[in-house]
Amino acid sequence: MFYRRIAVVLVPVLVLGFGSAAFSQNTGKGRARIRMGGVRAPAVARDGWWMRLEKQPALPSKLVVVAAGKAKADDVTMTWEASNPFEWDVPAVIRDAQVLHLALTATPLEQPVAVCVFFKTEGIARIEFKGSAKSELSQKKSAKGCTV
Repeated sequence: MFYRRIAVVLVPVLVLGFGSAAFSQNTGKGRARIRMGGVRAPAVARDGWWMRLEKQPALPSKLVVVAAGKAKADDVTMTWEASNPFEWDVPAVIRDAQVLHLALTATPLEQPVAVCVFFKTEGIARIEFKGSAKSELSQKKSAKGCTV
C-alpha cells in the first residue's frame, strides 16, 4: 500500500518534470528553444539577465523573444503565453552576456506591449512596442520605469 502511494505521487512528478516550467533547451551549438509553460515556473533567480512582461498597457496573448549575446549564432527563442508567469530568467547560456540582443514579437500585432529587461537588480530597459521590436542592451545602461 505504501509503495502504491509513492508511485501515485512520483509518477506525475516525473512526467511533469518536477513541476518546473517544462523548458526544453538545446545546449549544443546553434539555436536553443525554450517554451515557458507547464505546471509551475521556477523562481526567477535574478542572477543575470531576466525579463518582466508589464501588465500595462496590455498583455499580449503570445510573446516570442529571440535573445542572443555577443555571438548571435547562439540565440535562444523564448515563447510566453497567457498562462505563464510574468517574470522569467534569460537562459543560462546568455544570462551573463555583456550585451543582449533582443527581437520581440507580440500577438495580436496591433496591441501595445511593454517589457522590462533587467540585469540582476538593475532595470536596463523598458521596451514598448506594437507588433515587433528589436533592441541591443548593455549591462551598463539603466532605465527609469523598470524597478525590481
